[in-house]
Amino acid sequence: MITPCCSANKVIGLDAHPNAGNTGQISGSLLMSDLSGVSDVLVVAEHNTLDLFASGVSGPDGSYALYNVEPGTYTLTAYRAGYRETSAQVTVDVAAAGNHADNDIEVEMFYSADLSGSVTFLAVTNGTIDITLIHPDTLDTIPGCSTTNDATNDYLLKDIPAGTFITWASFRNDGYVMNPDWIDKNGGKPEVTFADVDQVQNFSVTGAVALDFPTNDASPVIPEIIDTATPTFTWTKYASTKEFLNRGVRQPRQHYLGRL
Repeated sequence: MITPCCSANKVIGLDAHPNAGNTGQISGSLLMSDLSGVSDVLVVAEHNTLDLFASGVSGPDGSYALYNVEPGTYTLTAYRAGYRETSAQVTVDVAAAGNHADNDIEVEMFYSADLSGSVTFLAVTNGTIDITLIHPDTLDTIPGCSTTNDATNDYLLKDIPAGTFITWASFRNDGYVMNPDWIDKNGGKPEVTFADVDQVQNFSVTGAVALDFPTNDASPVIPEIIDTATPTFTWTKYASTKEFLNRGVRQPRQHYLGRL
């Protein structure tokens, strides 16, 4: 028997959804033609007239559920690498406190467009980063659409579903960010439209801000515990920080899509 060396209790306060009681739920399944379920499919519900979105991913049996959906009429779209929708687009009229079930979406396996390119490391040592496709409205990762650069700093993403997505380097991993100057010169966050035609997207990345405190070594499972409501953060700048001061980047927040 293993006896824990210590224990801790933490009280976490949760606020109710600002429109609690007035939202609905959309649920259903992602199905093949033989009615077998398809897991790990991103379902995005887009309001037909307002800038409102809800999203979720199907489970092992293909079922999904979208919660806290504001009332209105929504169109559902499904995304997963190697698949495409075959059923007519599903629209749902969401009413407050309603569970709008059986909104099934039929998909089939389909091998469509690829994305390839290369990664250039600026002012840092070459490393391994991810290249990830992101839904432009919900910022969900498109399932199956993430890879890493190889030994020659090239990459390949295969069988991308139809749609327009943000293409981002270093979305998931620490240590690197998209180069701010590269973002500025390319007009902000890069978006690529896929419709059965292969695409090419190159990237430039540089060093990220390294948080010195509060933090912990990457190996522990349990993160550093902070016991003050007003912690003092310290960090180490990356080598080329001075190159980007007062540069007038058109979309200064975009390079923080990655984790810092």
